[in-house]
Amino acid sequence: MRTLIFGFYILSFTTLAKAPIFTSAELLHPPANVIRTCCAFGVDLSVAHIPFVKKTDIVTASDIGTHHYLGSKDERNGIIYTKRGGFIDLGHLRDYADWTVYLYNVIQSRMESEEPVVLNLESEGGTKTIILHNLRELKRDKVSNLAAKIAYDLSVWHEIATWFGASYIPMIPERYSSFSPEDLYSNLLGAQLAIRAIESDGMGI
Repeated sequence: MRTLIFGFYILSFTTLAKAPIFTSAELLHPPANVIRTCCAFGVDLSVAHIPFVKKTDIVTASDIGTHHYLGSKDERNGIIYTKRGGFIDLGHLRDYADWTVYLYNVIQSRMESEEPVVLNLESEGGTKTIILHNLRELKRDKVSNLAAKIAYDLSVWHEIATWFGASYIPMIPERYSSFSPEDLYSNLLGAQLAIRAIESDGMGI
């Protein structure tokens, strides 16, 4: 099982081994809501009350495709069960890996700024603004950790916002999936995997 999980890490994050260099980071941040439409916890789920149409988001390791920044149909996301982490939502994992990489690039590009860095993010149950102070005092080997911490905090806000009615598709509530058991751990794992990918010297984009 350890070999299987390690193989999944390598396969999924080959394209994320070093953080992409953005020409305009502000224009390439992940959207406020869900990037990847994934994944309801369960099997044989009804689809918009359409009779006889069912959807299952549980996948096996052989179903998993390669990770792409901001998503791709080639990723083939779903929920996978792991020995040590339990159920992992690959959509959540990859969303917050992307957020970590985006924030890492923003921080890296602004570390010489003497002024606070202000990031106005899209609305999600309210306005969201990230203000970064004193980046010149931040050690470069701590940038990925700070990026991951902010990304995880954003993931917690997403769960809170959907609990109180925010949704990706208007008039279709997402409260049923707020704080489901696999979400926050998947978000945390995505941020941690992004740190490993960013700091890796063994793989290229």
